[in-house]
Amino acid sequence: MSKIERMPDGTWQMVGLKQRKNKAMEDKIPYIAFEAEMARHERTIRRLLIALVVSIGLLFISNVAWLWFFNQFDYAMETVTQELDSGNANYIGADGTINNGEAKGN
Repeated sequence: MSKIERMPDGTWQMVGLKQRKNKAMEDKIPYIAFEAEMARHERTIRRLLIALVVSIGLLFISNVAWLWFFNQFDYAMETVTQELDSGNANYIGADGTINNGEAKGN
């Protein structure tokens, strides 16, 4: 349902129901309240943006710290020999494999 309304400049315009509701809401909300709400939202958005940038920076710094920490260790390979008369001769290799064997007696 539409209605013809006179505009402030003196012209006539057809206005729909939705436009009339929005116009009624604009008349009820004072301009100072609108500006105060917009300023509060701008501050909130600025704070959220700062929090986002800080969290991305901290994520990057923590990843670099872990890489630095794990690269401090020097991994070396050693060969160990055992001299047993009898029994088990098990050892774990550098790649994590478990080698089972038996010592051979004289």
